[in-house]
Amino acid sequence: MAIGSKPPKDFVCPITGQIFCDPVTLETGQTYERKAIQEWLRTGNTTCPITRQPLSANILPKTNYVLKRLITSWKEQNPELAHELSNSNTPRGSSCSPSAKDFQMLSVTQRATDSPGLKNKENYTRQRSNRFMRVSVATSPTSVLSQAAVETILNSLKPYVSSLSTSENLQECEEAVMEIARLWKDSKTDPHIHGYLSKPAIISGLVEILSASMSREVLRTSIYILSELIFLDESVGETLNSVDSDFDCLAALLKNGLAEAALLIYQLRPVFAQLLAHELVPSLVQVIQNENEPSEDFQLVIDPKDAAIAILEQILIGGDEYSRSLNALSVVSENGIPSLAKYLERMEGRRSVVSILLCCMQAEKGCKSLIANRIELSPVLELFHAGNDSVRGICVEFLSELVQLNR
Repeated sequence: MAIGSKPPKDFVCPITGQIFCDPVTLETGQTYERKAIQEWLRTGNTTCPITRQPLSANILPKTNYVLKRLITSWKEQNPELAHELSNSNTPRGSSCSPSAKDFQMLSVTQRATDSPGLKNKENYTRQRSNRFMRVSVATSPTSVLSQAAVETILNSLKPYVSSLSTSENLQECEEAVMEIARLWKDSKTDPHIHGYLSKPAIISGLVEILSASMSREVLRTSIYILSELIFLDESVGETLNSVDSDFDCLAALLKNGLAEAALLIYQLRPVFAQLLAHELVPSLVQVIQNENEPSEDFQLVIDPKDAAIAILEQILIGGDEYSRSLNALSVVSENGIPSLAKYLERMEGRRSVVSILLCCMQAEKGCKSLIANRIELSPVLELFHAGNDSVRGICVEFLSELVQLNR
């Protein structure tokens, strides 16, 4: 199969890693293969595998026929690729049935991209705090590496960790960061390696690199390590949150154009006051507008664009009416509407985008025409059909604003 010959990401189940046969969209906005999510629930899980939000319904929704038709149409337009993909699937008894390994790998390979933007700030914060909890299977202390392999990696890490923690030579520390990242990747997120790298002295060393390094590659790699550690154990983020200057450092990096900083800011779950103090709206819009430079060596757990959209929504729905209006106007003035409208085409994160665009229309009536000319209504209607009462309420408000376009 040629490089880049892949189906659209929205056509692939995050559990099985294969094209949907029978997609179902949960109340959280996430879509899964029916057999896969049934198996997930059958084993006693009561939350969405990606967002970790509690599931209120015990019965799965009907098939997402809109998505199924889109997949059928894509297969008809790409018959050779669709056939090749179906033949390249690893044997699992059924191309749409999940294996145990699917659930184990889900927490470290799937990007959680759909943030819960609720109007109630307390609920918003509580749901955000569950976003990065690991899937229960992945919390097992069982390592995929042998004890000998773990010891080898630990011994290899020690001199680099020592340099990162104690050396006054910036270049030496930067080289240590690159080697630590390589060894972490080789460890396949082994819990023993994770525990070793999660020590406060190492976290502090990585943050000091973020404060001092001028190398974009080193900065991105430092964020990669920190985000991985937080993704697997949120308590690691508490080390960063305990020092206000750490958040200030990340905000400064974001303002200086480092898109990956948005990911780490998002994982730290800052309160509205922290975000407002740094005036991050223009920088977040820039992250959404610009094309990210994917790393050839390391894959981030969340796309910086997704993180930026989630943070932007938190800013726009937080505070009093005046601050909400001011921040929404900033999105409009930074020409963020076209990029957000384009992002609406994706299934994941769609609700957050609708929420942001709604805030913009309520703050600046003049942008209604721009939004109306840029978007298709079908994604909003699909979101309404698949969402819970809160999501439907946002969709109704959004459509109501567009209906009043000429008023």
